[in-house]
Amino acid sequence: MSEGSRESAREASRDVPKRIRSRLKRGLAPLSVADDAPIYLRDNQFIKDYYRVNYDTRDVLRSLFRIHNETGNIWSHLVGFLIFAWFTLNALLAKPAPLALAEMKLNELETRLQQRDCSLGALWQPGRPQFDFGWDPVAPSRCMEDRLSQQYGNSSSQIDRLIQQAQPDSISSRSVGQAVADQLGLDWPTPRWPALVFLGGAMACMLTSTVAHLFGCCSEHLGKLMWRLDYSGITILIVTSFFPPVYYGFMCQPFWRNVYLGITTVVGLTTVCVTLSSRFQQEAWRPIRAALFSAVGGWGFIPITHGWFIGNEHLPIKQMLLLDVIMGFTYLTGAAIYAFQVPERWKPGSFDLAFHSHQLFHVAVVVAALLHSRAIDILLAWRDAAGGCAIEQKFGFCNASS
Repeated sequence: MSEGSRESAREASRDVPKRIRSRLKRGLAPLSVADDAPIYLRDNQFIKDYYRVNYDTRDVLRSLFRIHNETGNIWSHLVGFLIFAWFTLNALLAKPAPLALAEMKLNELETRLQQRDCSLGALWQPGRPQFDFGWDPVAPSRCMEDRLSQQYGNSSSQIDRLIQQAQPDSISSRSVGQAVADQLGLDWPTPRWPALVFLGGAMACMLTSTVAHLFGCCSEHLGKLMWRLDYSGITILIVTSFFPPVYYGFMCQPFWRNVYLGITTVVGLTTVCVTLSSRFQQEAWRPIRAALFSAVGGWGFIPITHGWFIGNEHLPIKQMLLLDVIMGFTYLTGAAIYAFQVPERWKPGSFDLAFHSHQLFHVAVVVAALLHSRAIDILLAWRDAAGGCAIEQKFGFCNASS
């Protein structure tokens, strides 16, 4: 090498640190092109620029408010986490739906009990007071008291107490609703834990994803650990999504409810173990990752189809199934976009900052989770209003209708 070439090389080596120091003085760590980024950060060959390389904790935290190729990935799930944290707080504090039983048509229930257990002459007693459960006023007949007496013992005094308590202005309160539910053996309020399991899974997924995309640039070792947590979070979200629709949809079929929840738990634990393997993180496994997540999600079509056949006469079941079909389509679309790396595949370098496949996948996950949350709200309100399955189990006919 000539003396002139050596001098040029020395000048260039001095200039680079100066440029870096200049940016650091402004509080900005440098961003790198793909050729200067380590392999573990280049999981998408079509993203050509704006990489954060070997950032320390301070630089990482500052990068939360900078524009780079992970900004959209971080904020899409950070906002999603905050949304579901708010949903969780509401779920913990919100009052259950009133024990309206409107969909059960209690007057029809009364008629059926009369036809089953009483003579045709034992009809309404005109002198009995009326009470309002949120539908047409109903006066309890002696016939129904006799029927309830067989189920609960001396129900006359219990029903009389309920009638005195159940004023129209206060029947929707939790205390009176609980008293009615206790005396009639209804499952009210409906257990909240399946809904909270899903909300917890959604928060876990989006929080681990946010942390992984934020801190994955610090070092190769930390990056690999972060991606394992990220993939595990996706699995947790998919698996916990099954709990509310299976529990509430099959609430009156405990055998199938337990079978589906058991299989879902086993599938979920197995998938988490697979996602924690080092090989699963490799770029070559991108299509396999997408296929595995899609397969775990696709398992849900079995209980969904079963639920349709046993409950399609109920409007809430129909609404839930429709929302979950849209949810599944949204998940699968996002997974396909992620697997095929579009649109950046069509024009490498043009989608480095926005609208690349990983960002679109994140948005699809949040939208799908919101759709599922709405479906859960519909099911939970329906089960609350219907008093669970006690009416069906004790009197032998359907506990709700559309």
